[in-house]
Order: sequence, then C-alpha cells, then structure tokens
Amino acid sequence: MDTDSSNSGTPTSKTPINKKKGIPNSRKKTENHIGGQKGHLKSKLEKFKENEITENIEYPAGCCPGCGGRMKQMDEEITKDETDYEVVVVKKRHHFHSYECMECGAVYRQTVPYNLKHESFTEEKAESIFRKFNHLLLKGIENNKNDDSYYGNEERKLLNRIAKYKNNYFAWVTNFRLPFTNNLSERSLRGTKSKMKISGQFQSLEYAGYYASVKSYIETCYRNGIDEYTALRRLCDGKPYTVAEILGKNE
Repeated sequence: MDTDSSNSGTPTSKTPINKKKGIPNSRKKTENHIGGQKGHLKSKLEKFKENEITENIEYPAGCCPGCGGRMKQMDEEITKDETDYEVVVVKKRHHFHSYECMECGAVYRQTVPYNLKHESFTEEKAESIFRKFNHLLLKGIENNKNDDSYYGNEERKLLNRIAKYKNNYFAWVTNFRLPFTNNLSERSLRGTKSKMKISGQFQSLEYAGYYASVKSYIETCYRNGIDEYTALRRLCDGKPYTVAEILGKNE
C-alpha cells in the first residue's frame, strides 16, 4: 500500500527514502513579525560577582589601524563574561609501602587491589570461570531438552546462542581492557537512532552513507582517545586520521 504520514498513521520517521516527508506543524500563522516580540523579557547571562571570577583576560591594542601610531589605553572599557569548563585528566600513582612493627619486628606489605595488579585474571582463575560456566550451560541444556513449550523453545534458542558466542561474551575475562557488555556499542548507535526519529530518517542512501562515514570516523577516534574537535579539524584539513595512526597511539 502506498501509505505515508500524510494519508495514514505512519510516523514521519518511517517515511521511505526518496519520498517527501509530511512534517506536522501545529503552529498557526499570525501577523507578528519574525523574531523577538514586544514585551518579552530578554534572556542574558548575568554578570559574575567579583569573587566568582577565576581568570581575567586582557586584550591589549597594537598599533593604530589608521596611522600605525602607538595607542594609549583609556578609562572606558567593555567587559564580557564567559563560563567555560575544563576536562582534567588525572594520572594517579598508587604507593603501597611495607611496614615493620615497632613492637615485634614483623614486616607487613599493603595489599594491592586486584584491578591494579593485573590486566586480566590469572590463567588458573580464568580456567575456573570457564569450567563453572560450561557446567552451568550444560546443566541448562539438559533441563531444557524435554521442554517443547513456547518458553522452552525460546530458552533453547538463548542457550544455543550463548554456547555459540561464549568466547565473545567472556573475552573480558582474558583482557580487562575489553568491556564486559555491549552497552558501548549501543551508546555509539544511540545518536543515529535519535537522528532517525527526529529528522525522519535520510532522504537518500547516498547521504545516509555520508552520515555513517563521518559518524564512524568520529566514534573510532573518540574510542581511541582522540577528541572530536581534533579529529574533525584533521578531517576538514584533508588529513583525516588513518587506522594505522589511531592504533599506533594505543601501542
């Protein structure tokens, strides 16, 4: 059926590619001029109190734009306040000392937390985790094999999927740098999904591909410690980061 948001209850976000979207607009046309209306309060940043200011930035004048002569500062000035935020990278060094008892002479060493000791479980611990997992998985399969109900079939599908992808699910056991859920991937895709809901998808596959390429580039840089501004600056200069460069920064 040739239905869309203009002749059915289909939401705008479901409009097929290359078909004009019917964007709902409940606003009524008035005789008012475009822009701010008379009587509306103007919103602006309140000036900071003197004790709130953490930094003063001066802008000294150079030569006279007219004749090139020296400039003398006058009493008149204009001040503008700005709120800015700084992201601080904290690199911590933990010190674990040894102590000797002054009474009995016994020496004790402070315990180092596990997450600071290793980048993965020990081989024995990892094997123990996998053995326990395999035991529980086989037990679940055994309990489910005679259940032919709807929920039993769904449970069997889940068990089979876990068995098939168990190495993916437990990759973090051998490398703590890997996330133990796929929530990172879901967060990366959330912006694209929101754009589809708000903008009504894309007008063509070509421009959807452009968006996906830029989004993939930014996300790859961000996940490897390169901020978005630097990545986009390089991209606009025609010198985008390559995979070799990105991976080289993490070696």
